[in-house]
Amino acid sequence: PFGNYLKSSYDLVKVAPWMFPAFKQPSVAGEPAGPSAFDPSRFDEGDMAALLDHAFERYFDTAGLFGTPERALAMVEKLKAIGTDEVACLIDFGIDHDVVLENLVHLDRLRQLANTVAESPEQSASVVPIKAQFERRAITHLQCTPSMARILAADGSLASMGSLRKFLLGGEALPADLLQTLVGKLPGTTLLNMYGPTETTVWSTSAVVGRFNEPITIGTPIANTQIRILDAGLQLAPIGEAGELYIGGDGVVRGYLDKPELTAERFIGDPFAPGKRLYRTGDLARYRPDGRIEYIGRIDQQVKVNGYRIELGEIETILGRHPAVKEAVVAVKDAPGGAALVGYVVVNGGASDVADSGTGVRDWQDRWNQAYAGGAGRQADPAVRSARFNTAGWLNSYTGEPLPVADMHEWLDRTVERILELRPRRVLEIGCGTGMILYACLAHVEHYTAIDLSPLALDAIRAELTPAERAKVSLLHKAAHELGALADQRFDLVIINSVAQYFPSSDYLVDVLEQASRALVDGGKVFLGDVRSLEEMASFHTLVELQKAPGQMAAALLPGRVAERAELETELLLDSGFFHALEQRLPRLGLVSIQLKQGQHPNEMRDFRSDVVLQAGTRCPLLAHHSAATIDAPGTLTPIREALAARPPILRVQAIRNARLDRIDQVAREAHMGVEVGNVDVLRQALDAPAQGVEPDALWGLDADYAVEVRFGRQSGTCDALFRHRQLAPPGVWPAPPIEAGRVVANMPRTRLETDSLPAKLRDHLKQFLPEYMLPQAFLILDAFPLTPNGKIDRKALPLPAQAPTFAAASYVTPSNDLEVTIAGIWREMLGIERVGRKDNIFDLGASSLLTVEANNRLQNALGRKIPL
Repeated sequence: PFGNYLKSSYDLVKVAPWMFPAFKQPSVAGEPAGPSAFDPSRFDEGDMAALLDHAFERYFDTAGLFGTPERALAMVEKLKAIGTDEVACLIDFGIDHDVVLENLVHLDRLRQLANTVAESPEQSASVVPIKAQFERRAITHLQCTPSMARILAADGSLASMGSLRKFLLGGEALPADLLQTLVGKLPGTTLLNMYGPTETTVWSTSAVVGRFNEPITIGTPIANTQIRILDAGLQLAPIGEAGELYIGGDGVVRGYLDKPELTAERFIGDPFAPGKRLYRTGDLARYRPDGRIEYIGRIDQQVKVNGYRIELGEIETILGRHPAVKEAVVAVKDAPGGAALVGYVVVNGGASDVADSGTGVRDWQDRWNQAYAGGAGRQADPAVRSARFNTAGWLNSYTGEPLPVADMHEWLDRTVERILELRPRRVLEIGCGTGMILYACLAHVEHYTAIDLSPLALDAIRAELTPAERAKVSLLHKAAHELGALADQRFDLVIINSVAQYFPSSDYLVDVLEQASRALVDGGKVFLGDVRSLEEMASFHTLVELQKAPGQMAAALLPGRVAERAELETELLLDSGFFHALEQRLPRLGLVSIQLKQGQHPNEMRDFRSDVVLQAGTRCPLLAHHSAATIDAPGTLTPIREALAARPPILRVQAIRNARLDRIDQVAREAHMGVEVGNVDVLRQALDAPAQGVEPDALWGLDADYAVEVRFGRQSGTCDALFRHRQLAPPGVWPAPPIEAGRVVANMPRTRLETDSLPAKLRDHLKQFLPEYMLPQAFLILDAFPLTPNGKIDRKALPLPAQAPTFAAASYVTPSNDLEVTIAGIWREMLGIERVGRKDNIFDLGASSLLTVEANNRLQNALGRKIPL
């Protein structure tokens, strides 16, 4: 039965010639060794039989419990001797279920012989996710491949790994972006990058990584191990020069059993230590000046194209530095004109970031559905989230982590304070999300109408409302521009909070505001909250890029990365001039105020956003210029206090140095001007210097007799303030400042990834570092890379440039109920395809056993219950 299982799992064993060099195809035994001698496409029946025999022998004696309980006990005793206290048994190799159940008595007999303690029913569950294992056992050490670690990061498992002291990552190259994610999510864990093949008893070098923004290396040899990096003539490669990595020492095995020719090929005498042996790994590496080893890639990734010898790992490393690129692979593919280099990239944001009829509405609907669906399974800790304080989807742009709970509480409290100051009675909220503002305001209003793109969010609100609350709430599944259904209703407040940045354009926002104005009574207001600042866009993107760029990267390269990130911006940013100009396009709406966010917790929402209030119908009068005293560019609060002591009716203070943004503004200016400041690490250190200027929160509390409006200044890193004496000056609106010719007051968000232009940008990026012959001839943008059954990137499955995954329409059947929608959505998200139906074969779509387990974990989280694998 086990042989049949191996045969049916061809994907599991077809990589054996590379994983187990002891196997060699009989049908090509006379050919020279090398990749061509182990080509699965050339397998005949004899090759398959030999491979299955080899795999069976290898598993039978070394990797399983086979035979009688008494025979299997020997393996259990070996495991007990090295400290193992639990063995997981995979028992169903295509055997009939009844036969399996009937024979469990033999497994129980083995358990009794091994004198193990029976587990509780909870412990013996058929599926125990990694998250549950950590919560149950407080695991301190974990080893896995980077690909598996990326899955753990994506499904939220890392949040449960607080007990982890050592995290060993090996088996494939460690991506820089994954390392940064692990550093942020596991601050108390030592991360080790492990390297070594099976022929040297698994590990040969190790490196502590993720500290001090150092480059990723495979470190130095472990005890009793020697590493040689040799050129083609078996001479030591100079420091910094690439060569093949050879391993010597106590870990090197004696050779391959009954394979003397292959042993002689892969194991050689150490030319620098007579009598010692080296194993040639086939890996390309180099020694750094500090003695650490930098892994470059496989020798078989050192290809020859058009007469040039090219190291694919070098191209991948530089390609991965582009701010639009999340992961990169370069491969050689057959093309009409011969072999061609092809670059494959997974971009930040995803290749299927497709707009809906030019508006991008459907894209954001999908994103928020996924965010709320994912957050629904993470409500277990009432101290973190509750149904009325659900922060699913609120992530820190600098780190990708959820925003701290204290920050979110402060943000909500300050926002609700400003909304309630408008004394609303009948409210319309556009984009209510999980309902945090709805719940906070509901007790203070007569009726609350809320619309949202996500039916999941609306269903959650319906389930939470009490009967009394439900009587004063209307929930509608609508997009922001679909207010026609409310034509017969009138409101005194429309709330669009932390939503406008997801609108596809400023024109779309104008359309929404025009519809909202028709739904407002005269004097009714629009509260437009969390508007992202266009004035401070460069500082914001500089701050984000400083968190993501390699620490050793030259500071001179930072402005280019910032410009690229700004160009790829998917959210809407607005200048204060946009709202003054809005009155010309929407005569019924007039500007009331623009206020910076208030708060003590530094974060992107407080530092880079504003709240805007507009009024329908009756306009607020403009405050007269002639009655205003003026102060320019004060460095402290002192001149402002002195001016207020004279009790002017109106005081305008311009170009106040904003202490929140002082350091990042200075760093951004220096980097942009090309000031010689070294590398990114130096710039990060500069952020820690004491800030100069005025904290905006101090302006609001400066004098109780004055109403204060604080907004972003015309120059980056500054803010402006308007003080109006509550008795000496009537209520009024800040006069519109002149808008310079050519000044942009709104950006154009990317509603889709422009794959036609990105390849040209990637090619230009590579040109800065590589010669022409090393530039890929084509680029393909993928949602995710195909993986082998053991979780590594499957380079052979990468599509040709002219190919794209296609799925027969005849095989597609629309999910027919909520459960099928959930299951299909999980597979769609994992596989990066547009649709999954009931009759699609998931294995044909690229799934593997690893993905199946991951899908099962996600489904359990989504449904809140255990599901048999």
